[in-house]
Amino acid sequence: MAEKCDDVQLVALNIDKMVLTFFNVYNDSTEFTALHAIVDSEDSLPALHFVVGDFNLHHEMWDQSVAADRTKKHHVRESNQLVEVMTLQHGLQLVNEEDGPTTWRSNRTDNADYVLDLLWTRPELAPLSFEVSEDKGNSDHCPLVWELPICHRIALRATVKRGSKEGTKGRPCLISMAEKCDDVQLVALNIDKMVLTFLNVYNNSTEFTALHAIADSEDSLPALHFVVGDFNLHHKMWDQWVAADHTKKRHVRKSNQLVEVTTLQHGLQLVNEEDRLTTWRSNRTDNADYVLNSLWTWPELAPLSFEVLEDKRNSDHCPLVWELPICHRIAPWATVKRGSKEGAVMINAMRYLFSSLPEWYTDHEHVERALAQLSVDLQKIWASCAKTPDFTHHFETWWNKECNVAKRKLMGTKAHRKRTKTHLVMLRTAQAAGHGSPDNLREIVRLQTELVDTLVDLHQARTASHRATSRAKQEFFDGKISKLHEKRIWDVVPWIRAQWQQSNMLLRNRHTGQLVHETAEVAEVLADQFTPADPPPIDMTLVDEMPSAP
Repeated sequence: MAEKCDDVQLVALNIDKMVLTFFNVYNDSTEFTALHAIVDSEDSLPALHFVVGDFNLHHEMWDQSVAADRTKKHHVRESNQLVEVMTLQHGLQLVNEEDGPTTWRSNRTDNADYVLDLLWTRPELAPLSFEVSEDKGNSDHCPLVWELPICHRIALRATVKRGSKEGTKGRPCLISMAEKCDDVQLVALNIDKMVLTFLNVYNNSTEFTALHAIADSEDSLPALHFVVGDFNLHHKMWDQWVAADHTKKRHVRKSNQLVEVTTLQHGLQLVNEEDRLTTWRSNRTDNADYVLNSLWTWPELAPLSFEVLEDKRNSDHCPLVWELPICHRIAPWATVKRGSKEGAVMINAMRYLFSSLPEWYTDHEHVERALAQLSVDLQKIWASCAKTPDFTHHFETWWNKECNVAKRKLMGTKAHRKRTKTHLVMLRTAQAAGHGSPDNLREIVRLQTELVDTLVDLHQARTASHRATSRAKQEFFDGKISKLHEKRIWDVVPWIRAQWQQSNMLLRNRHTGQLVHETAEVAEVLADQFTPADPPPIDMTLVDEMPSAP
């Protein structure tokens, strides 16, 4: 990788028809050229299995003394960037432990020891043993020695293609509201095919620009799930001492406006309780504590836990921490399927219940008791007959088991073709780098043949999935149509609704043969057709020939 950086070396090792990649790094402590080269080469790098070298960076992840030693806090941005590149982009884990031995030990006795040499590896290739050797020779760095399970075949690492639909899942998307207010940030998070929106707010205590921006953007804002921030407002809804403390009663109109916007307009509920701990605690001892930070959330996404942390560091505000049920799909409403056995049982039970009601009532209390008992009985009947539908990721009502089988086969074929293609690319990369072998060439030829075969299988699976979907739709809608009256069929199928007919364009005057256009002419033609002035004579002999009644 000389065109990127001379201090970065990529080594490929072919073992048991599997290519292992080793990334050897020396990261300069001033310009960080190696780190920048790794970041810039993200798209061109193959799957990395081991990254090892002298990174010249300090982080709490591998050195727990960083928090106490201020001399180790420089280059914080580069350290966080290294962790993000290794863990998120390449899916590697750090082998060095937090309290492990130091790797840089100066030959001068007046210098401290640091952890500068790191080893990052794939989780499937976790070392059987790892140690820092004491024999460092004339260098200041101690060698790292580890034992690997290289005889164990490793599954291909799952990746996310840049720009794909999968790449947007779980990735936060920051939506700018700078034209409205710099103190309001709208973040959208895509999780499990559901977009969660977080509104982060800092409300100035004098001009209230954030509150005004939210109120003005009501029509353009999406559905908000979480609103959190420093609102700088007092209200009895989250501070029970407001009524007694006259200093907290200022800005009452703004506080009521905040409650109205969050509860009425967006349907959110407040997580902070009246007796909750204060969130603003001044570093000066002569100031009182307030509840200025609050969390509003969607009722269906109520936090599993919520707490105010004591560790506020150099700020006056305590962090708010809450746990969300984001992996829990919101349960659908329980229903009774039309035409099912449960529906018939419910109808019979309700028929018996209503027939058992008294015909006469003595007084008002008798009516209330009867209605209360009726409500309880109806709830019991509903609870015994209604069932919660078990929705899959396909919410179409026409989706059936045949569609599931065809879809699984299609997805399996796609996954197999993707794995074959990835393995072929890795082998070609090793062959181009001069690390190939005769077995490697034979495996490349086999994979190329298999890739062609999977293309045929993929076409067949797509055709089968399309046909299964078409059959499911046809069976579903035919069943719906067969249950409807022929005159109400357009309630289900909109494209066969009765169309407006231009009858005046089809009428002709039988005397002149001309098309009629005016309403009076249409009325005259219809009257002449159904009630003519000179109707044809009726042959009364038909009546005479009819047999007489006995």
